[in-house]
Parts: sequence; C-alpha cells; structure tokens
Amino acid sequence: MKNVLQEVNNSDNSLPPKMYLKLAAKHCPKSISVYMDLWDKKNENNIVSVAKEEVYSNFIISYTKFINRARELSDEGLVTLLPIKDKIVIEVTDWLDEEPAYA
Repeated sequence: MKNVLQEVNNSDNSLPPKMYLKLAAKHCPKSISVYMDLWDKKNENNIVSVAKEEVYSNFIISYTKFINRARELSDEGLVTLLPIKDKIVIEVTDWLDEEPAYA
C-alpha cells in the first residue's frame, strides 16, 4: 500500500511543489486557486497563454480579478505576467532545486 501512495504523490505534477504553495498561502492566500490552475495549465515551457475573453471559462473568475490575483503572484516571484494586446501570457516560475530566500 505504501508504494501505491508514493507513486500517486510522485506522479501528480499538476500541483505546485509544497514550498511554492506555502509561499502563496503565506503572502497571497486569495491567489492560491489561480496559482494552482496556472500550474496545471502550463505547457512544457512553463507558459500559460489565455485570451482575455477566455479567462472566465478557464479560471471561473472575472478578468479583473484574474489579473489582480496574477499580480499578487507576480509580486511574490511565483509568476511573470506579460499582458499582450487581447491576451495575457504568464510564465510560471520554476526555481528547480533552489528554495526561495523568503519562503
């Protein structure tokens, strides 16, 4: 039974690492849901690109709230926000094995 649980825990790459979640929970708790969704939707280059009109259907919050939550995450260094004309491109930060200094 222990091996099955370890396999499930190790195979779930749709969730951010624990240290990232702790950082988000400590400094921007309202943004955790958006952060987890971004982590789940990122591509192999850690990029999420979403058209302005698709934000609600993808994240179930208004565009304004989404931008505000993404800015909170950006302020903590968890994402990089790149607004481009009618879409927004977000790079999810991946510190690899480095632990953030202020976690």
